[in-house]
Amino acid sequence: MFVRTASGALDVYTGPIAAEPLDSTHSGACGSPYHSAIWSMQLRSGKQELDLPLFVGAPASAVGANGVELDLCPDVTGPSIVAIVLSLSGLDAPKSPGDYVWRADVTPLSPDGTLTLASAYELQAVVAVPHVLTLRAAYDPAKRRARLSGTLRLHGRPQAGARIVITRLDRTITPHGPVFRDAPVAVARTDRSGKYAVSVQVRRTQGFVAATLPTSSACPVASAPPAGCVSLTRAGAESEPLTVSVP
Repeated sequence: MFVRTASGALDVYTGPIAAEPLDSTHSGACGSPYHSAIWSMQLRSGKQELDLPLFVGAPASAVGANGVELDLCPDVTGPSIVAIVLSLSGLDAPKSPGDYVWRADVTPLSPDGTLTLASAYELQAVVAVPHVLTLRAAYDPAKRRARLSGTLRLHGRPQAGARIVITRLDRTITPHGPVFRDAPVAVARTDRSGKYAVSVQVRRTQGFVAATLPTSSACPVASAPPAGCVSLTRAGAESEPLTVSVP
């Protein structure tokens, strides 16, 4: 979670999500009686702590009735939340091909700290299934270089002209938690058959991952909130990480 400080800088809070019992004290939380579970986001930034409840239930409206609704209602007097990134690694990808839509309804605050319902708006994200990006490597010990290559396919069809970002993985475990020093090292474009290839220098055993970046566009259809849908994001794809071993 990214939080705006009083100086205007951003603090990054990270931490696990834990399930908690949903009892009568949570009835009607977030303005809805339909919640069936509660997750506690136990976030930390250095010595600062931020615990926020995330309420889980069936959608209250007909839109996305077969999905799940996550409701976050932070205290209006609390920190200024700029962005939230949820990693739900325990979820399996859908089995049926298609475009799966995530919707976020946002109600902003007015300068006096009250909710401005008339300014509520929607954000949408589309996750395509299947959306597959592969990555493989061939190491040349004489040149100390690795040829990284793969293919990108969306709904089973090759994707031409896509921008592929290759990231070198560099992670260290410390007493205070993992430290990430991952950095992009190369960019490639897919050809008409969805294939790409790039050569990178590798002097020691290292890991790599390939990814395409999300793209944003206007929303294709109208939505329910008063201010409508302001943007749609199409998710990118990420390969399985691999390790290039240097003898």
